[in-house]
Amino acid sequence: MKQAKSIKNLTALALKRPVTCFMLMLSMIVAGLMSSKLIPLDSWPAVNAPAVFVRASYPGSTPEEIERLITKPLEEALATMGGVNSVTSRTSSGWTSLTLQMKFSTDLNVAILEAREKVDLVRHLLPEDLQRVDVMKFSTQDMPVVELTLLSEKSLNRDYEFLENNLKMPLERIPGVGRVELYLRQPRIWVKLDPDKLAMHRVDIQQVTRVLQEANFLKSVGEVHTDDYRYAVTPQGQYRDIEDIRAQRINERVKLSDIANVHYALSERQWQRRVDGQPAVGLDIFRESDSNVVDVAKRIRETLDEVMQKPQLQHIDIQYDRDDGNSVEVSISSLLKAGAIGAVLSFFVLWFFLRNLKLTGVVVLAVPVSLSISLAIIYFMGFSLNMLTLIGLIIAIGLLIDNSVVVCESILQQRAQGDSGKAAVIEGVDKVSTAILSATLTTVVIFLPLLMGDKNFLTVMLQQVAVSICVPLLVSLLVAKTLIPLCMYRVLPDNAGANESGSDKVQQKYRKALNWGLSHPKRVGAFFLIMFTSVMLAKSMVDKSSSDAQSQKRQQIFYEFKGEPDLDKKLAFLQEIETYLLENKQSLGIKKVYSGVYQRGAWTSIRFVEDLPRPIEDIKEDIRNNFPESAYAKASLQREAGSRTAVSVYLFGRSTAKLNELAEQLIPVIEAHPHFTDVKNSAEGDVYEMQLVVDRQRAMQLGVSTQEIATKIGNAMRGLNLKTLRTLDKGEVEIIAGYYEQGAIPMEELKSLPVMESNGAILTLQQLVEIETRPAPRTISRRDRQTQISIEMNIQDVSHEEAAKSLNEMMNAITLPRGYSWGLGPKFAEQDESMKDMAFNMMIALFLIFMIMAALFESLLLPIAILSSIGLGFVGVYWTFALLGMGLGETGMLGMLVLMGIVVNNGIVLIDQINRFKGSAEHLQQAIVDACSTRLRPILMTVATTVIGMLPVLFDSSSADSGVLDYKPMAIAIIGGLIFSTITSLAFVPYCYYLLYRLGQGSSNRLAEARAYANQKLSKLS
Repeated sequence: MKQAKSIKNLTALALKRPVTCFMLMLSMIVAGLMSSKLIPLDSWPAVNAPAVFVRASYPGSTPEEIERLITKPLEEALATMGGVNSVTSRTSSGWTSLTLQMKFSTDLNVAILEAREKVDLVRHLLPEDLQRVDVMKFSTQDMPVVELTLLSEKSLNRDYEFLENNLKMPLERIPGVGRVELYLRQPRIWVKLDPDKLAMHRVDIQQVTRVLQEANFLKSVGEVHTDDYRYAVTPQGQYRDIEDIRAQRINERVKLSDIANVHYALSERQWQRRVDGQPAVGLDIFRESDSNVVDVAKRIRETLDEVMQKPQLQHIDIQYDRDDGNSVEVSISSLLKAGAIGAVLSFFVLWFFLRNLKLTGVVVLAVPVSLSISLAIIYFMGFSLNMLTLIGLIIAIGLLIDNSVVVCESILQQRAQGDSGKAAVIEGVDKVSTAILSATLTTVVIFLPLLMGDKNFLTVMLQQVAVSICVPLLVSLLVAKTLIPLCMYRVLPDNAGANESGSDKVQQKYRKALNWGLSHPKRVGAFFLIMFTSVMLAKSMVDKSSSDAQSQKRQQIFYEFKGEPDLDKKLAFLQEIETYLLENKQSLGIKKVYSGVYQRGAWTSIRFVEDLPRPIEDIKEDIRNNFPESAYAKASLQREAGSRTAVSVYLFGRSTAKLNELAEQLIPVIEAHPHFTDVKNSAEGDVYEMQLVVDRQRAMQLGVSTQEIATKIGNAMRGLNLKTLRTLDKGEVEIIAGYYEQGAIPMEELKSLPVMESNGAILTLQQLVEIETRPAPRTISRRDRQTQISIEMNIQDVSHEEAAKSLNEMMNAITLPRGYSWGLGPKFAEQDESMKDMAFNMMIALFLIFMIMAALFESLLLPIAILSSIGLGFVGVYWTFALLGMGLGETGMLGMLVLMGIVVNNGIVLIDQINRFKGSAEHLQQAIVDACSTRLRPILMTVATTVIGMLPVLFDSSSADSGVLDYKPMAIAIIGGLIFSTITSLAFVPYCYYLLYRLGQGSSNRLAEARAYANQKLSKLS
């Protein structure tokens, strides 16, 4: 074969030019070591969410008004973009947010430009006083690198300037820090207009704001040249301080101080953060996209340690809620430790079999050499060293030795047969060349569907794992053909041979069992048939289990409020929850309690300790049962957004009010089902809206248009953001003009708002409008230009498939009004699509493996015997997860994908050896027994090193703590499937080969008889 000849030539070249071979390897190792210093460290790879986000802020407006004026025009424009899968929007008081879900192949930079163009095309349809529409994308690198909580015995609510000067600004000066967000009420200048004084001086609010805008300016208009100098001409009209603003003249007779109280005030209180029942201030630090997360986080910690030594900051306690740099260091250290432990354990496993330190060192040499070269390749491919690439490299550690073990064992066997050192090396490598090439290629090709197939968030993330497994494996193949044979030739003693004395008893028992199995094919076939059939039972047990490791670490509590209680009432209810949680902190296994109150609601996040005192579901049931009763609030448990057990049902229709009514009717039906808990309506209830109905006839008589009235009311209610004031001590300070600085105008003040007639006379608002109140939606959600609401819930003790079936049955039994429909939430579709994609990838990988083996063995039947080991591996995976009571999940399926490429290696080695022995044996059964027994030891060695190498990964907790991707199910799938497949395939693969060979021989004999019979008939006819 050409392939065998090229392998032989490559190995012979390495033996002929040893110095050249060593220098080439050394240069690649040095490149790898240099790359290890240059490769960027990150927690997760930089992945852009396949979505474009559009957000507009319009303070003081109702959801219905914003939907009509802003959301719908933007939806119509943006829906015409190419590559958009769906358009969803969420509109609430004062703002609207649209999400354009794109195809993963879409270039988001181009999509953002197109989205901005679409927004510009409809800008004339949007309100004139809408300041800006933001169009953005989100990447995993846009998350804060460090999140801090500031605690103090005294209130920090009025210390924004103090914290900005002493804490925020020093952090902003750190190299690599992009921005720092301090979540505290900021000082601003409030121009509080007095409606009575405006009426007395016959001044309108629009006149005041126009003067203030025009008077506060700084503009460059050109340059003036002289003989010696060039001067920039800059007319200066900026306010220098608050006194300049107070002294500003509105007209010849009126100064601003005559009609307004101009003063510093804090921005409106919109939220409050709490930690363990104490008020807190949040501070988030974001890094620049091209900076190293570990270096930036380290500089942040050093700066904080230095800054916090100041006497004026001694009363402040800083808590780290998030530190990506430290997490990356801990995770990398933990994974490297796991990899090192696995490598050391593998070394002792190999020494146990080889009983020769030199030979063991040569085989293990494949690991550091392959890894260092792989780091260089991964660096030049533009990858970072993150959690995913690291776990791929650690999985690869157990596989890197496989080719070297097979090569080493083959060389030892050739030496035992009497070949000289050089001949033993060349012939030993040549005899297993097909096996190691097939084994490597079959492991690599299983990842091709991930690398080349349809993209989604999961597959894009898992590509990092795939590349970091495939690259080292391909490098290890090169090392096994060159460096390992060269080192074996150098350390191989003259009397060396395969030391199999320690495994003679095992081989004898294996030969005896194999002979019995081949002599009783029906019994063996029945046994394996039962085994394959049992996987259905195991699969049903696995489907009912949950693999949501995230739910073991944290728990969210959400609150629904009736009406619109103020922040103090919300805070009082939240404190009742906090009191219960903190009083029972030990019995509930609580580590930290984070809470927040904001205008639209409140939330509590519970972080649990590592070792819970009792099952997590019992703890959650206790929390659920001890929620306090309240007339205006309701608490419910909800898992994190990424949790596998948080699902929803969507209702679609025209009227939000009708959808709310339908949702309230459906919630009791769903709650009655035992497998659905914490059912709630996402619409968050209605609020009351005050409608001002303009008396058109009277307004026309007085020369005031309805549009003018609406504008004046809007300006009065919302206030107007004017140009900023630049000060030396406070920096840039917002200037806001309005009637009421607390964000809500009392009814009597609203009625008395002044409105100027065309002749300058002043009327009050109540003379022009009638005031009506009615319930209105708090939030309006839309999907693909259709109004929707969702009913959210948690599932327990059932799989997604069973939950979807139950919801389908319940919803199909309900008749919805005409024009209204329902659908399962995206979590079901995402879960189903992700599982289908993984299953499809497995089918493609299976086909690719078959093609490779068929081409290498020149047979269509022999690959079937090898593929049987994959089926046995899957049986082992499902029974392992079933016995552990765990769910498979996406990472478990990734483990099955990796397993497909590993378990076939055993079959390849066996079939390749049987083919070699078949010609020299007396009969087929003897060839099978002899071949399999000679390959037993290398198979046990490779399997043992792979399993031992994965054990530290299995017991490492850093992935589960991360809450993003738990790779323990992947380790369990690989270990469980590989052990079970190895034990069973040592009997079943030879059994399949025996049956398939007899089938092929029988078919050939019948075909030969048919040809002979046909030739005989033809000869008679002639």
